[in-house]
Amino acid sequence: MVDRPTPEAAAVLDMVRALCMALPDATERTSRGEPSWFVRKSERQPE
Repeated sequence: MVDRPTPEAAAVLDMVRALCMALPDATERTSRGEPSWFVRKSERQPE
């Protein structure tokens, strides 16, 4: 059985999703059964 988030938790998840997906090269995927966000490692070296 899958627990569904409360409406409040779903609203927070939507806000976090919007913030994370605003980052360049961000992707969302499931990790350990939960939504997770990743940003591709930069190939550039700090100057």
